Amino acid sequence: MTDLLLNKCITKFQVMLDTCKNRDDCPQLPQSLVIYHVKASKRGQKYVPKKVLQAWRYESGKIMQIPITAKAVQSVISGELYREGSALFGISRLRRKAFVSVYFGKNISMGFEYDTAVGKGTFAITNETVIWE
Repeated sequence: MTDLLLNKCITKFQVMLDTCKNRDDCPQLPQSLVIYHVKASKRGQKYVPKKVLQAWRYESGKIMQIPITAKAVQSVISGELYREGSALFGISRLRRKAFVSVYFGKNISMGFEYDTAVGKGTFAITNETVIWE
């Protein structure tokens, strides 16, 4: 299940890069993404992290595990985009929902929620819903 949500974060990051790469207002793009697997609680439409369980950095098509204390570099490089994007993902306590939140800049971020299907040794996410942007 972790790999599935980790890959969802990377896919959202790549879509953002593809969307922005040919725009004049995005001369520089984030070169990497820091991803956190978190334990969180839902407040309103957002999931608020309580504890970081694992962390990775995605850069140049490669992913590597990093210390959970690592922080994404969120200084602005162009317009409102951060030097390094960040993402959070987790699963609800009852395993009925999963979420992904991705942050690209000061006002450029989105949150997604998914239904989960857990079986013997299997895990799937379906019904992507944008819950905030």
